Amino acid sequence: MRSATLLASLFAATMVVSLPTVQAAKIKCWKNSDGVRECGNSIPPEYARQETVEKSSSGVTTKRTQAAQDRETARKARLAKIEASKKERAEAKRRRKQVALDRVLLDTYATEEDMHLAHTQNIEAIDSRINHSKDHIGTLEETLAAMHKVAADKQRAGKKVSAKQLADINSVQSQIDATEGDIARREGEKSKLQAKYKKDLSRFRFLRGGGALGAPVEQ
Repeated sequence: MRSATLLASLFAATMVVSLPTVQAAKIKCWKNSDGVRECGNSIPPEYARQETVEKSSSGVTTKRTQAAQDRETARKARLAKIEASKKERAEAKRRRKQVALDRVLLDTYATEEDMHLAHTQNIEAIDSRINHSKDHIGTLEETLAAMHKVAADKQRAGKKVSAKQLADINSVQSQIDATEGDIARREGEKSKLQAKYKKDLSRFRFLRGGGALGAPVEQ
């Protein structure tokens, strides 16, 4: 009986000693509006966004929470660093590509006259194909006109235009449409070649004038 009483007393004493330690471990410190350091079990709402310190019963700092403003500043700094790294990689990639293009340009042409001659030949080749297509359309249109006349004559004579005749007419018309589309595409090629020639000529002059390989292209 005496032993049981002794154990109970020891247990109660242990709880009394332990309780303040547990509670003390939750003590948090902050600075009030006057700059005076205060401590307690919870932080007042008006000071929740500032830097706070959590201490153990022995006064040792166990946790430090950065102020909200400082956390935001740090977050922005990290994002800025990531963005700067992305831009640096993109610039390195752009420069490698431009260096390769510059070398091809300088290896392909020795003078501006060489560039002009090559460009002129390319344009003339496209024009030749366009003119051939136009001549082909002229021939198809003559054929189509003749087929329409035959069909019209049959209808005036009270005869029915056959399915084959209609199919042939549609076939010739489709060929005309396709050829006109081909001409439009080739005209688009000419426009692209003109723009490329202008761009390449400007770059060629820049490089021949002492410009650095891979330098940004002026807009």
